[in-house]
Amino acid sequence: MKKIVLIVMLGFMFSIINAQSNAQKVRVGITASPAISWFKGADKNVSSGKVRMGLEYGLLLNINLAKNQENYVLETGVTGVLIGGNAVYDTLVYPSDSLGYRNGIDARFKMQYVNIPISLKLKTNQIGYITYYGQVGFVPGFKVGSRVDSDALGYENEKLDKNNETVFTAPLFALGLSVGGGIEYALNDRTALLVGVNFVNNFTNGIKVKTEDKDKQAFKYVLLRAGILF
Repeated sequence: MKKIVLIVMLGFMFSIINAQSNAQKVRVGITASPAISWFKGADKNVSSGKVRMGLEYGLLLNINLAKNQENYVLETGVTGVLIGGNAVYDTLVYPSDSLGYRNGIDARFKMQYVNIPISLKLKTNQIGYITYYGQVGFVPGFKVGSRVDSDALGYENEKLDKNNETVFTAPLFALGLSVGGGIEYALNDRTALLVGVNFVNNFTNGIKVKTEDKDKQAFKYVLLRAGILF
């Protein structure tokens, strides 16, 4: 499944490059960006725990939307992101316990997604060596890895899928809203350093509890965006 997702996403990216490169200016970039992520549960019985450090890495693609105009850009690409977070469940039905509930369950989640971010990037004219930008868009992603640790439940790096014996599962697809801004620092006529901050608010379920109706649980993360555009 992981190989299929990667092949489809890479094919999507290269098809865009092929279609656009002759007509409009295209810039390709690479990114390796630290992330700070956390778990957000909307259910009153679920509370957020500690934040976790993560990482986004991959390829970026900037396509000018107007000929001879660099102020309006479509940004997409293919990135992998490692995120996670802790959650505390006030009550939780334990699947092998027919007598009822366990209380105060702490769980530590580690997630890995392959994303195709799509955003509108608005840029100022270059001021000295610096161009300022803001952007907003969506981050669709596909889960390629998910694990959980919980001392209370006896889980140690357990995979999350429909067939496992844990009380948790993680959906394949994720979708979030991304808002951010930053600067591009010109090194020469073609190459620029990219520095910024992006907040990604996932509004699809990140974790589901199999034994209860606790479905409004998702991950949020902040990217300290760093990269190079060519």
